[in-house]
Amino acid sequence: MDDVDDSSQSSDDSEVERLREQLGNVTNEMNEMRQIDPGEILKPSPPKYFDGTLSKLPTFLTQSRAFITYYPNQFRNNAAKVIYMAGRLIKTAA
Repeated sequence: MDDVDDSSQSSDDSEVERLREQLGNVTNEMNEMRQIDPGEILKPSPPKYFDGTLSKLPTFLTQSRAFITYYPNQFRNNAAKVIYMAGRLIKTAA
């Protein structure tokens, strides 16, 4: 009977050790993910250049808002947002 108990205990111990290792791996992955800007994971495309065509303005604004939202670390303040968006203006819009 002791052999069965020892075998069962050994199996339980190795299962616990395996689960601890998995938990450690998941914890490490979560810590790495927290350090990544969410935008780096999703990688939305930058807004298309805006040339001043009025009918394209709503699309440009929507793309711009989405891009800025997904990269909060790049656009920490309004000045950073304005500077970036000014660079997306071409032709008569510039």
